[in-house]
Amino acid sequence: MNKPQSAILAVTYRCNSRCLPCDIWRKKSQKEIPPSVYRQLPSSLIDINLTGGEPFLRNDLPLIVKNLKKTCPGARIIINTNGLLPEKILSLSRKIKQIDPKIAIRVSLDGLEKTHDQIRGVKGSFQKALLTLEKLRKISIKDLGISFNLMEKNKNDLLSVFNLAKQRKLQFSLTTATSSTIFFGTHKEKLRPVKNKETESILRNLEKAYYQSCSPKNWLRGWFAHSLWKYLQEKKRPFACDAGGNFFYFDPQGKAYLCHLKNWYLGNLKEESFHKIWKRTNQYHQQAQKCQDCWMVCTIKTGSRQNFDKIIWQVLNGKIRSFFS
Repeated sequence: MNKPQSAILAVTYRCNSRCLPCDIWRKKSQKEIPPSVYRQLPSSLIDINLTGGEPFLRNDLPLIVKNLKKTCPGARIIINTNGLLPEKILSLSRKIKQIDPKIAIRVSLDGLEKTHDQIRGVKGSFQKALLTLEKLRKISIKDLGISFNLMEKNKNDLLSVFNLAKQRKLQFSLTTATSSTIFFGTHKEKLRPVKNKETESILRNLEKAYYQSCSPKNWLRGWFAHSLWKYLQEKKRPFACDAGGNFFYFDPQGKAYLCHLKNWYLGNLKEESFHKIWKRTNQYHQQAQKCQDCWMVCTIKTGSRQNFDKIIWQVLNGKIRSFFS
């Protein structure tokens, strides 16, 4: 049986945003597991995505990172934030950086000011997100970036936010609105961009900008932008999901699931070992491989490694195409 390499860990469901594509803020508050429980996760993890809710609402977030680094010393940890608490995020990030100098932080920015504030449901969200990015830059968070959730409502802002990230030398990651019975909420696909020429043109321009970069990492992002457009058209993944094979989802109460989109429950780490929990993945693994419900960077990392040869050929074709389009 494979040992998991990647994990999405929601450290809290508490949230100070009121976002359109996410209903986590509607969840009832429950007692969260203490940082010590994270020591029981497998040492095989090399990619850890800390999310919420808003992770920086947990005052013990540095201790969670400390325990994860003890358990998985080689793991790259990314923290996702809405950036609404610039001073608190700065204070906790200083402590986290002492524990993990390579910590990665992504601040959500779903459009320019008017669009972003409407989507986030909190006036002033845009300016606070920019202030958070500025403060994190000043304390030398090297792996710093913007994450953008693509919808019909904000698709015309995509290239502007991408250029903002480029001008400020920030990383830029892209996803699209997705439903989840245990996480985001249901019927979120309705928010996705309309499958028309306008959407195609926007994503093609993003793809082209990535492919014409000198960075191989950006070439892979160009491939992702290209594959995202195909996914929006066909709702068919380029390769099978690897949930339960190489990654899993872990909620704030200690419950482990195959992924963060489906109610494929595996067990609770407060009650039994991860080894016992992971043995149950077989009962869902075939369903996961047939699932076409998402195309997200956080759920395709391990699958991308397994299909790297195929992706490289597509990247090469994409680079050639970008210079002749």
